[in-house]
Amino acid sequence: MESQQIINFFSAFLTPLIAITMVYIAYQQWQTNKLKLRKDLYEQRLSIYKSTIELVYTVISLRYANNDQIIKYARGTSNNVFLFGDEINEYLLKINKKALRLKHASESIQRLSNKVDRDTKRIEEQATVENEIFSWFSNQPENVEKMFKKYLDLSNK
Repeated sequence: MESQQIINFFSAFLTPLIAITMVYIAYQQWQTNKLKLRKDLYEQRLSIYKSTIELVYTVISLRYANNDQIIKYARGTSNNVFLFGDEINEYLLKINKKALRLKHASESIQRLSNKVDRDTKRIEEQATVENEIFSWFSNQPENVEKMFKKYLDLSNK
C-alpha cells in the first residue's frame, strides 16, 4: 500500500512540475527572441550609421559627391524611417540634400569654367555654395556620432 501512495504522490507532483518547466522554457524562449530582435535592430541601425559616416568622409576627402556615392548612401539609409526617430530621419535627409547640392554646385562650376564666355560671377557664387557645404560636411563626423549615439551606445544596456 505504501508504494501505491508514493506513486500517487509523485504522479500528483509531476504534473505541476512539468507545467512549471514548460513556463520556464517559454520564458527563456521569449527572452532569447527579445535579445535577437534587439541585436537585429542594432545591426540595421549600425549599417545606416556606416553608410552615413562613409558618405561624410568621402565628401570630406574628395570635396565632391557624385551620383554613385549619393545613390549608395540613399540605398544604405532607405529603411531609416522604420528604425529611428524623427530627429535622425530629418538629419539623414539633410545630409542627402546637402550632398546633392554639393554635387550640383561642383558640376555647375565645372560646366561654367569650360565655357568660352565664362560667367565669373556665377562661378564665384557656386564656389561659395560649394565651400559652405564642404565646411558643413567637415563638421559632421562628430555630429553623426552624437546623433547616432543614443541608438547605438551599448555601454549602459
